Amino acid sequence: MTVERDGILEHQVLAKKDAKDISFFIPESYSPNVFVSVLGVSPRSHFPAYKRSIDDGAPAYEFGTINIPVAKGAGLLNIGINETEVSLKRKPQSPVTLNISVKNSL
Repeated sequence: MTVERDGILEHQVLAKKDAKDISFFIPESYSPNVFVSVLGVSPRSHFPAYKRSIDDGAPAYEFGTINIPVAKGAGLLNIGINETEVSLKRKPQSPVTLNISVKNSL
């Protein structure tokens, strides 16, 4: 896996079988965006028995790239929800009013 913008910023070799999720930290310095590329390779499972048969055991690979936008200061917001109330618990289907406030924003 590589994280790129005007060159490679970070790289990792991941050995995961049946991996469905890859997690990694994205610092604010990667703003405004980075590209993440992943190359997945599976080894040969077997060789064909005859020269003219289909090679269904050949190694395989998958490749993908995605653009990830990175917002500066996105993690620096302090959000308050109904700050004057002690608990937000309500009975099902009862009406609720939420007072949302943002503090210490840039």
